[in-house]
Amino acid sequence: MVQAERLKELEKKSIRLKRLLIELDLSIAIPKEAESGNL
Repeated sequence: MVQAERLKELEKKSIRLKRLLIELDLSIAIPKEAESGNL
């Protein structure tokens, strides 16, 4: 049972990290697009 709870925690952290990476990627990509005039 403890392993199942740990797995759920790790999955939550993984989802959170993926979201943070997407936000970071967008925060870098948008200004670059704006600089090149593609927006």
